[in-house]
Amino acid sequence: MFRVKKLKLSLMLIVSVFLFGLSLISVYGAEKTDDLWQKAVQIAAQSQKYIPGNVQTHVEEYNTRGKLTKEEETWLQLTADENNQVKTKCLKALENGKDVTERENHHLDKFDMNKSQKSSKRTLTFGNDDVNPFDPKVQKDVYYHPTDQKETINQQECVLYEYTWKKNDERIQKGTAWLAVDTGLPLKLKFVLDPKPKYVKSFEATANFSRKDGLWHPEIGDMEASGGSWFKHFHVKVHFTLSEYWLYQSNENPTPNQKP
Repeated sequence: MFRVKKLKLSLMLIVSVFLFGLSLISVYGAEKTDDLWQKAVQIAAQSQKYIPGNVQTHVEEYNTRGKLTKEEETWLQLTADENNQVKTKCLKALENGKDVTERENHHLDKFDMNKSQKSSKRTLTFGNDDVNPFDPKVQKDVYYHPTDQKETINQQECVLYEYTWKKNDERIQKGTAWLAVDTGLPLKLKFVLDPKPKYVKSFEATANFSRKDGLWHPEIGDMEASGGSWFKHFHVKVHFTLSEYWLYQSNENPTPNQKP
């Protein structure tokens, strides 16, 4: 039977789903380049090793009649532990107004333990080749083109790009990116999954970015999904904010919790 994932898994889905793409007739890819897109790639490359120190999520679940059935909020803190591995702590968690902080920390501790047993080298990162279409390492799999549309975000004129990110010959994500005309700074992404995860009938997400102290990072995001099986249906809305980014480095030269 299909069941809706709990809040912590919804958060993992969002952070691990920075998603994008679209099938195009005329595209840029490994063989062609676009100056504005390449500027976005350079900006993302400079911010790859930074991790948000604070993550706040707000999840709402609805039934088939559109009635709110569950509301969850969490405030998470990410730091480096004594082994320079990323450690997640739940500062506060509410489920329908009830404090469930202790329960969520228990789930997080269990997840961290299972993760370390599977791979001692595995760490939580934001901006790797699974979540970031501007990552230099995945550009050969990203196909994009500028449209003739322009919009203004935060007083910055942007060109809208449509793009597809393929991996292992399968289409992963498709959507639109808003890049600042003068700098190439990515300010917004809107995307869907193609193909969608099992049991998911509709999915749409947006991510808004900012640049502070020279660091580009996701700041606000929203996701809405619905679907189900014969036994269970769901409609979920998720809102998240990321802040207080800090530099994560390998154990060869650790600098835990260093801010830019």
